[in-house]
Amino acid sequence: MWMDILGGLFLSLGELRLRGGQLLLDRTNLAAIAGIVLANQPRRVLYALTTPMMKNFNNGNFAVEHNNNVARQIMAARGIPIVDLYKTVTDHCGTQYVDCDICAASPCDYHYK
Repeated sequence: MWMDILGGLFLSLGELRLRGGQLLLDRTNLAAIAGIVLANQPRRVLYALTTPMMKNFNNGNFAVEHNNNVARQIMAARGIPIVDLYKTVTDHCGTQYVDCDICAASPCDYHYK
């Protein structure tokens, strides 16, 4: 059952909009996805926020931060607990960085150890 549900969800998650050179999450799609998941497994749902893409952030692209804020609002409205991977990384590396010991590459991009 989960594969049937998730197969459709991953396709929907891929629907992003390009605005001002930034990929922005479609609020309507994420809200619909959250509703579908809750309807099928309401007690097993967590949402993980995206880790920083510091290369983009340092170049003025704040799409990850925007998308995480949209996701926070949608999940909070539905009572879905959030795993804040973004905060986990920035608590360790700082709010703005080029390199950090948990980055998978140097300079940091978006993969972490």
